[in-house]
Amino acid sequence: MRALVVGLRRLGVDVRVEELGVASSLFALSFLLGTFQFAGKAVRQATFIDTWGAERLPYVYLLVALVAYPVLRLYEFLTQRVSRTLAMVTTNVAVVLGLAAFWWLYGRGDAWVPIAYYVWIAIATVLLLSQFWSYTNTRLDPRQARRLFGFVGAGGLLGGVAGGQLARFAGAGSPRFALIAAAVPIFLTVLLVPLLERRSTGKQRSMTGSTLAPGDPKETPSGWTAVRESPHLQLIAVMMTITVVVAQTIDLQFNWVVETMTENLAERTALFGNLFSVMGLSAFVFQIVLTSRIHRRLGVGFAMRVLPTFVGLVSLLVLFSPLLPAVLAIFAVYSLKIGDNGLRYSLDHATRELLFVPVPARERVGAKAYIDVLVHRFAKGVAAVLLLTVTFGWFTPLEMSALSVLLCFVLYACTYRAQRQYVLALRDGLLAESAPGDTTERIDLNDVTTLELLVESLGSSEGGRVLQSIDLLAANDRHKLVSPLLLHHHDSSVRLRTLEVLAEGGVEDALPLVEMRLGDEEPEVRAEAVRAFATLSGRAGPQFMRRRLRDPDARVRSAAVNNLMLHGDDELKEEARAALEELMTDENTAARVEAANALGGIDEGALHLLLVQLLYDREPEVVRSAIGAVRRGAEGGVPSPLFVPILISLLRDRRLKHTARGALVAMGDGVIPALVHFMNDDNEQIWVRRGLPKTIAAFGSRAAFDALFEAFAGAQDLLLRSKIVEALSRAPEGYVSRKSVDRAFDDEGRRYCKALVRLVGLSSPDDYRLAGARWEWLPSSRSSLLQRFLDEQRLGHLRNCFRLLSIGGRQEDLGVALERLLSDNVKGRAKALEYLDNTLESGRRQRLMELIDDQPLPQRLQALERAYGLRPRGASDTLDELLVGHEIRDEAAQWLVAAAVQTVLEDSVTPLYARVRALAESAADELVRETAEWAVEAL
Repeated sequence: MRALVVGLRRLGVDVRVEELGVASSLFALSFLLGTFQFAGKAVRQATFIDTWGAERLPYVYLLVALVAYPVLRLYEFLTQRVSRTLAMVTTNVAVVLGLAAFWWLYGRGDAWVPIAYYVWIAIATVLLLSQFWSYTNTRLDPRQARRLFGFVGAGGLLGGVAGGQLARFAGAGSPRFALIAAAVPIFLTVLLVPLLERRSTGKQRSMTGSTLAPGDPKETPSGWTAVRESPHLQLIAVMMTITVVVAQTIDLQFNWVVETMTENLAERTALFGNLFSVMGLSAFVFQIVLTSRIHRRLGVGFAMRVLPTFVGLVSLLVLFSPLLPAVLAIFAVYSLKIGDNGLRYSLDHATRELLFVPVPARERVGAKAYIDVLVHRFAKGVAAVLLLTVTFGWFTPLEMSALSVLLCFVLYACTYRAQRQYVLALRDGLLAESAPGDTTERIDLNDVTTLELLVESLGSSEGGRVLQSIDLLAANDRHKLVSPLLLHHHDSSVRLRTLEVLAEGGVEDALPLVEMRLGDEEPEVRAEAVRAFATLSGRAGPQFMRRRLRDPDARVRSAAVNNLMLHGDDELKEEARAALEELMTDENTAARVEAANALGGIDEGALHLLLVQLLYDREPEVVRSAIGAVRRGAEGGVPSPLFVPILISLLRDRRLKHTARGALVAMGDGVIPALVHFMNDDNEQIWVRRGLPKTIAAFGSRAAFDALFEAFAGAQDLLLRSKIVEALSRAPEGYVSRKSVDRAFDDEGRRYCKALVRLVGLSSPDDYRLAGARWEWLPSSRSSLLQRFLDEQRLGHLRNCFRLLSIGGRQEDLGVALERLLSDNVKGRAKALEYLDNTLESGRRQRLMELIDDQPLPQRLQALERAYGLRPRGASDTLDELLVGHEIRDEAAQWLVAAAVQTVLEDSVTPLYARVRALAESAADELVRETAEWAVEAL
């Protein structure tokens, strides 16, 4: 088994040992279908040309297109009501019976039989191939499809070699006997498919997501509906149409050459048999050696462009072949036919099947049947209409190469859009389970009717409705449309909000009504009325404010203090200062909060010292108000460096860090160097350091993000690095250079790989399974605390890598892709890998795939060793390496060392006991030293 896998891998087939059973079964089915297809096709071409001539082929093309629709509807009806296995068996049995019937009809010698057989075999072949590839899609996930579709398709091409020779020898006496020979492989598939399903374990089905039960006809959309609603499927249909028209043109040209070169039916059957064998063999070699490599290394887009490029160039040669010697002209037509069929049945077919992978499973069967049968036959009808110009003698067969060249150019252009739609379809599949986006309604206040309704709502007795209207008007700078009469509203929240909006809008005409609210029964409304009055009256009301310094409400006193400190004379300022000190020394928390509010925006050094006192208050509410005062001062143009260290220290408090961050940002870029200094200071409290990256990013300037990149290079703490990367992901596009991101990614990738190889070195192969980026502990395993720590460290570095790639945009889809990679859903992981493999730029794709690709572990470790020079060591050497790392001032490393000490004790690693004793005597970190001391006592 392993020897076969090794041999296939040398040929370029990336098959895994656990996949060999499924892959070989699908290869066998593909071989049988290919044998039937090419044997039946050889008989079809030879008998029709012998009876009717190549110039009448467009008529039968058109007839096939007309008959295809009712057959498709019948097939769709069948697949929606029975299981896929039963549908496949039923179709294959019908084909066997059909071959037997045509064997009898050919014996009668009627001229209509080749026409009927041509139509029947064309539709039957496409139906069998369509249901086979739909079945294959349920057995392979997207990543397996990319690796194995080429191998599976190679079975059909090898069957083409066998089918061509089968038609040649079985039809030597009469071509009708080749039909009996072609029935044998189809009969074998009737036996093979149920056998494969019985042998499939539940585990295999769960891994591939195979669902062979019939779908609900009410819930399963028809093929036409699926194609109509999907731009991705529409492009596949367009490309299919163009490909078929070109193929039919080439087919007519080749049949015309065969008719002129042969004299009887036996010669034609033998020529077609040999041709299909040569074509199948060349395509088989191409498929095995190159298709998987092209898909894996160059991608789907490049694979789609190979066929139109080749056919376009050779068709151009055929167009000018009348100017060449006859031998060269015939050689050009032969080359075009072999190359077109070889690429179409190998690389192009496998690529088209890949394009169906992102289509939801419930839509895929109907859509695929619709495109493979109806669109395919419609395309043949289009080709028939175009090729009737040859039948009528308007053009020669070789002159139709001009049409092929034109269509190849159009097809080449379509491949770029198809590649984009493929990626978008993968992305939609990844984001299908994401939360819906923002559905906030947008209000257009330029609309007169809308504006009238808002103003009318201000007269409502419902407070909530009035508040909503006020907020909408204020948000759109329509403050003056808010009537001051709302200060008489029975709802205090409406009166409060109206005062705020009138002050913001500078509505001085409302000053008399605002003054009336100074006696409002609600304290909050009274305080806001004082602020609004001070704002609207300016310097006109100092004496009025002086009387408010003795108001029993602390909020009114606070507003009066602030107004007098800004606009009063020296005498009034002294009185205000005395009132302020009374507020600061009040035992009531609310009074001290108002004292802080009063200090906001006042640029006096002595008052700054009072504000510092409030920043150290025992009550968080007071500190929050003091921070708000600092922020208002900074926003008013009076920032003070005195507050910077205090605000940084407050980042450690979860209750205050957001407020402190806002105040720091309000001070401007000038404080960034101080923030970076504290973030890099190993002596600073770790939670303060971890809060600083987000603070620096909030400045939103290029200098801020440059400072973060510089800090990232030297940071050792994993969580601090994560915070820095999270902050960097907020950078606008163009603020961060690609080189900076790539350097950071390589650094983080190395750390990820280091954690991975350590984890592998400490783990037994029987304890875990590594599926891409997902580390799975097997039920019988006993993972240690150290192994758990290493796994968490590995995942932390991997998340950082994804965040780095998302800098400048794409946070959502990359985040969802990472979630899928770490999920237990095999198909979800495969879709995520396929999406990343098709969207990332080549350099970044290679770097990331080295970390997360679904290769077997030995190959992945070899790739990591080549890329980063890291490889797993034995458990003892890995533990020794961890114990030496105790000098790193990194919290995560300290926990790793402590866990390594515990592992040495539990596993009795005697060569490392001396290391543990040394740590117990000299470790600088308290956690490591105490753990080592405990271990020494246990020893």
